[in-house]
Amino acid sequence: MQDILKFLHLAEKLKCELRHSWLSSRRQESAAEHSWRVSLMACIFYSRLGVKVDLEKSLKIAIIHDLAEAEAYDVPAFENHRQEEKKLVELKAMQNIKKLDSNFSDEIFDLWQEYEEQQTLEAKFIKALDKMEVRLQHNEAEMKTWNDIEYPRSQYVADKFCDFDEFLKEFNRLIKEESKDKIIKSGKDYQEVENQVKELQ
Repeated sequence: MQDILKFLHLAEKLKCELRHSWLSSRRQESAAEHSWRVSLMACIFYSRLGVKVDLEKSLKIAIIHDLAEAEAYDVPAFENHRQEEKKLVELKAMQNIKKLDSNFSDEIFDLWQEYEEQQTLEAKFIKALDKMEVRLQHNEAEMKTWNDIEYPRSQYVADKFCDFDEFLKEFNRLIKEESKDKIIKSGKDYQEVENQVKELQ
């Protein structure tokens, strides 16, 4: 029980860890809030997939997938030069969690590792939702919160993660259309954005 209590206090820090995304209320999003909506999306999407996934396992992965950031920190996906750093600090954070009582910490570590390795349908499902949720949140935020790289990323970054299922591909297309409309309404040259997409893909 003491280890569970210690773990829950550690997990609270995920509520404090801010991401690069902003909310429609004009404050930064926490990592915990992102994980919550990924979990909500899993509940809604799983029965609409053309492939069969285990919802319970998917939800566990969704809740755990960013847990390392409670002890580490968020590294935005567009900061390519920091991705190796991200892997190392997150692995260390999860290894610290694994040192707690093995009745629950081993399962948490294994599910996190499964997500990182991307070999199961459940891990791939949550990765697709993770990528789409980020884009969805950007669409809800004010355009002034977007970094320059976010314009082209909005049009391709989730594609390869959604390709294994038709429903996910179609929902991703819907989010991309929403992003495109937002970009055009902002006055940004969309042709320039498309050119950037071709360069980055």
